[in-house]
Amino acid sequence: MDFEFEQLRAAFGEQSTTFVDLVHNTRDLSTPTALEGWDCAVLIGHVSTAVEALTRWQADPPPDAPEIDAVAWWDGVDPGMNDTFSHRYAAKRSHEQLRELIGSAVQQAKEMLPTMKPGATLVAPGGIAWTRFDQGLATRVVELTVHGLDLAAATGSTTAMSPRALAVTGQILDQRLNGTRPAELDDNGRWVAAATGREPHSDSRLPVIQ
Repeated sequence: MDFEFEQLRAAFGEQSTTFVDLVHNTRDLSTPTALEGWDCAVLIGHVSTAVEALTRWQADPPPDAPEIDAVAWWDGVDPGMNDTFSHRYAAKRSHEQLRELIGSAVQQAKEMLPTMKPGATLVAPGGIAWTRFDQGLATRVVELTVHGLDLAAATGSTTAMSPRALAVTGQILDQRLNGTRPAELDDNGRWVAAATGREPHSDSRLPVIQ
């Protein structure tokens, strides 16, 4: 799917700032989230590695690996592996280190973005798939937005998510349903919450990602 790259970079910049601010305002990282078995520390560690991927995964595309876009990306996500890795990552680091890591990951990504072209490539670990940089960046916006909602909910924060980040996330989730979101979910905030299982909805097709 196509994105306007400047808007995509702006969405990442805004939402990554919002997420880091939420982290700094979370006093106790052992606070549980609505994600089963995940406290705020595990969530923050997970998002840190998601953002770091923008710098770690830059490479030439493997000749035999499939190209995927921001819509198909989620088909290859293994929830069990994700859960195990995120817990191990957080367990090896103090809460203060996790705070520093998310700040550092976001800062490095922001410094890199002005030099990046949308057609650059990111290669998934093991060379199993690759994606254009703009598509990969869009998936990072989704991570920051959805987990920003999780962190805000866990801490009782009323922090608003970036409208541009919600729009990017909503667009990707729309495409997961071929553009047929329920009519009453015309607001991107409500749509993202329902489409990712953060809020209940009667549509049996939801959630489209978790």
